[in-house]
Amino acid sequence: MTSTLYCLLFLLSSLGLLRTSDSCTRGDADALLRFINAMDMNFFEYPQGWDLSNSNGSCCDWEGVTCDSVSAQIVGISLSNKALFGRLSEGLANIPSLQVLDVSNNFFDGPLPKDLSTLSSLHTLDVSNNQFSGQLSDVLVNFSSLQVLNVSSNGFNGSLPSSSSSRNMTHLRLFLASHNDLSGDLPFHLCQTAPFLQEMDLSSNKFSGTISKAIGHCGSLQVLDLGDNYLVGNLPQDLYNLTSLTMLRLTNNHFDGMLDNAIGNLINLSHLMLGSNNFTGQLPSNLSSCTNLKVFTANANKFNGSLDVVRFNEFSMLENLDLNSNAFVGSIPPSLTECAALKSINFAKNKLSGEIPSSLYRLKNLTTLSLSSNNLNGSIRSLDGSEYLVSVILSKNVFNETLPNMMQGLNNLQVLALRDIHLFGSIPEWLKNCTKLQVLDLSWNNLSGSIPPWIGSFPHLFYLDLSNNSFSGSIPPELFLLPALIHLDTNLTGLQGVVSNLAVKQEVHVPELQYTQVSAFPPSIYLSHNQLRGSIPSQVGDFVLLLDMDLSFNNLSGNIPETIVDMTYLESLDLSHNSLTGGIPSSLAKLSFLLYLNVSYNQLEGSMAIGNELSKFSLERYDGNPRSYDGCWVVPNSSSRGGKSQVVCA
Repeated sequence: MTSTLYCLLFLLSSLGLLRTSDSCTRGDADALLRFINAMDMNFFEYPQGWDLSNSNGSCCDWEGVTCDSVSAQIVGISLSNKALFGRLSEGLANIPSLQVLDVSNNFFDGPLPKDLSTLSSLHTLDVSNNQFSGQLSDVLVNFSSLQVLNVSSNGFNGSLPSSSSSRNMTHLRLFLASHNDLSGDLPFHLCQTAPFLQEMDLSSNKFSGTISKAIGHCGSLQVLDLGDNYLVGNLPQDLYNLTSLTMLRLTNNHFDGMLDNAIGNLINLSHLMLGSNNFTGQLPSNLSSCTNLKVFTANANKFNGSLDVVRFNEFSMLENLDLNSNAFVGSIPPSLTECAALKSINFAKNKLSGEIPSSLYRLKNLTTLSLSSNNLNGSIRSLDGSEYLVSVILSKNVFNETLPNMMQGLNNLQVLALRDIHLFGSIPEWLKNCTKLQVLDLSWNNLSGSIPPWIGSFPHLFYLDLSNNSFSGSIPPELFLLPALIHLDTNLTGLQGVVSNLAVKQEVHVPELQYTQVSAFPPSIYLSHNQLRGSIPSQVGDFVLLLDMDLSFNNLSGNIPETIVDMTYLESLDLSHNSLTGGIPSSLAKLSFLLYLNVSYNQLEGSMAIGNELSKFSLERYDGNPRSYDGCWVVPNSSSRGGKSQVVCA
């Protein structure tokens, strides 16, 4: 027993946690010993600085340990982000003077020791970002001095302590419990027990029910985050009396009803996030009284009416405005152009009409503008000189104009989406000055002429959609020089929110997708439904990073290039409805990621049995081709009721 204890003491000394000095009390030293003993030594890695070079000195010099300067008793243990595994020892409850315990960002699991609540001096407990589990109601009962409690990002479940169980937590200031599996009613009774509670984050759990009137006791709350739960009902009037609130996040619940004009009482709000609920009616005019707003998001609700009821010019600090996916009508308010601090505007998927104010493009801080899927009009020429914009999404509106031949600025553009806005003309020369482009979508317009070879010179372009136009001529070989599709572009910028409501390819086999950041886009080339002719350049094989290529419904001829086999990550390939000849390269079977292949309605000949990988594709995707090498044809079903194709052999 003595030798075992000696070995453990030596280990603690080598870790820098335990010294031979008598300055540490025996009880504190024993508690630390139990702490180490509860860890999983199979995974334990010495934190940086815990080595034999620190073996001399008092225990109060140990890494992460803080002692009282007079009594030498341990008052703080801070071991955040040390890659620690195992259980949290109940022995820590034997450090009576402990005030701070921070073991966040490790790999501890199991329940929290119940005896921790007996630490009458503990004012900060942070166990966030671990793998703890069990019910908090068994632990949070006697913390009489606790001010900061952070249990977020774990696996805690069940309901939170009742009002009677938490009556001793009178000093609580911060309660952070996001990203767990907590359920039941919201614990606003805590505000009666802890009247000075300033921050409560219960987001990303399984709380249900309504916001009760008990929230009226939370007068000191500055931050309230209830997002990503299962909450329902109207917002109570008591909520609008919390005048200290600076951040209110209710995103992704099932709240309904109208916002009350009393929201104007929340004059200190800087962040108001109401997205993905079922709120209805007009925005309240008194929202204009919240003059400190920096972020206002109310996307994916059922709001309607005109935006003119809100005096946007009162929001001198507003940076992010997201009202997409509602039913707002009328024009874009002129007062919006006076919000000089605006960085991002998203009005996509509404029923807005009228002309887009040209001054909107001139806001010097505006980098992201999404107005897609409305009935707006205007002029692309209004973008001339907009040197600050990074993302412009105007798709699915009614511009009905010819693309201008001359424009300047736009040198910072990374995303340009002008899909289905009734554009005419050809791809203009000024576009080649937008050398930072990563996503370019000109699909579903009336553009004509040839595809300019200089598109292949964009150093960061990895998503190009020119489909459903009237482009003619051949596919320029230079197009297949796009560096971002040949080798990994580490300079691609993941602009959060930049591409909100930008749809990606809507075809029979690929549903319309939405992405919220550029880095999530699939590297793709869409040239379908044009009048392109000639052969597919052999350089296509250089696109080793391409995931999706659609060249269907053109007049392409010649053979399918054997180099396609070099497109290692290709998942979808559509060459249908062309005039391609020769055979289907058997090497396509080597494309292990290929999920969709369509070569129907060409002039291809050859065996259908070309490998196990390609046999998974339905016969319809080979329809409309002549006699195969093995003497069989794929014959489409002629029944008006549809049906599967058949293979007929001679």
